[in-house]
Parts: sequence; structure tokens; C-alpha cells
Amino acid sequence: MLFKDVIGQRDLKQSLINQVKRGKIPHAQLFNGQSGYGALPLAIAFVQYLFCVNKQENDSCGTCPSCKKMQELQHPDLHFAFPMVQGISHVSNTHLEPWREIIKENPYFDLYSWIQKIDTKERKPIIGVHESKEIIKKLNLKSFEGGYKVMLMWQIEQMNMDCSNKLLKILEEPQDKTLFILISSSLDAILPTILSRTHVFNIPRIEHNELSSYLSSEFNMSEEEASTNASFSEGNL
Repeated sequence: MLFKDVIGQRDLKQSLINQVKRGKIPHAQLFNGQSGYGALPLAIAFVQYLFCVNKQENDSCGTCPSCKKMQELQHPDLHFAFPMVQGISHVSNTHLEPWREIIKENPYFDLYSWIQKIDTKERKPIIGVHESKEIIKKLNLKSFEGGYKVMLMWQIEQMNMDCSNKLLKILEEPQDKTLFILISSSLDAILPTILSRTHVFNIPRIEHNELSSYLSSEFNMSEEEASTNASFSEGNL
């Protein structure tokens, strides 16, 4: 995913690009905001830019081998962790295909949309202690392409206490060239000790003009109709 594919969020995009250009990348970053504001696509675009071997001034190239792997969400140095219904599976690895599918369909999806995709009974998912063990196992591997290893955790407020404590220990002892990108829609549900070890980006609602322009081009709306819908959505796609 390219930065240009993420709706709005111009200042945040530039801040993330500057991190990479300056070589000063905090080892744990938390993107906080409603799913419809774009935290997940912004995070994926950031990772693609980080991995890109032919970086442009304000975006990844989109054509190098790393970018092509990222566009399929199949880069070997990008790992995912996300909430799972424990009656179905304890770990994310078993559901990477539906995970990739839903991101490609609509990267602005929310937790309820994810539950609907994986569980006809719509039970509550969590990120449990089994997942934390998988995270440790993955991060103990060497980088496949010699650069950063990235662990992207989505909806981390769904972690249970055992997993939260395991994650805290990992964040306290970061490995070299390992980047945690944590995505949340509720800071209040996250342990303060985890928050204190992360660089927090608060993702604002999408700017009205940016959202209106997107709706107009993607859904063939008139300018007036797009503007009205953008107002009703309050910046939340």
C-alpha cells in the first residue's frame, strides 16, 4: 500500500517518512484512532516505505520486489497479530488468508467486520497468551531480507492480561532492528506501562475535503453529494 492510497493524514505521512529519512525510528509505535480514520492502512504504507529499496521523496516506489510483496501482504519480514475467537484458533497464523482478504477488500474495516468474516456465531475475539508466544518465536527469527523485522498488532486493546504482560516484557528488552507497530482504537483499555514504552500517534478523523474528494472519485458522486456524505460520516470512513 502506498501513502497516496491512504486518504488524507498528510502531516502524519510526512512525520513517518521523516523517521525513515533521518534513521530515527522508535522501536515501538502506537497508532491510535477509529478504524475508519485509517490507522491500519497508514501503518501498512509506512512499513512498505520502510522496506522499499527505491524510496521516492514522499512515497515508496510501488514496483521493487519489496513493494510487490507488501502489496500482497506477503513480505517475510512483516508479521501480523490480531484478535481471534479462541473457539476457532488461539493464534493469528491460522487466519492469515482471510486477514489479507479483508485488508485488500477494505483496509478501513473495524473489529465487528473482522468478527463477521471469521465467525458465524460472532463471538468476542481476544489476543491471548498463545499469540504472545508466537510473537516471541517470530521475532527470534533472523530478518529474511537483512533489514527490519516488523510486528504489526491490530486492536491491541483486545489483549488479555497474560498477553499484555508478555508484550510489556518484549517492549522493555527490544531487539535490534525490530519494530513494533501497535494499532488501537481505545487507549484507555491499554496498560499504562505499555503506553509509556511506545511513541503514540493519535490518528485524527479524515479531513472533510479529502474524504469528499475520495467519495466523489470512488463512488461517482456529485461534489454536493460527496460533501454531504463526508459531513455525515464525521471523518470516519
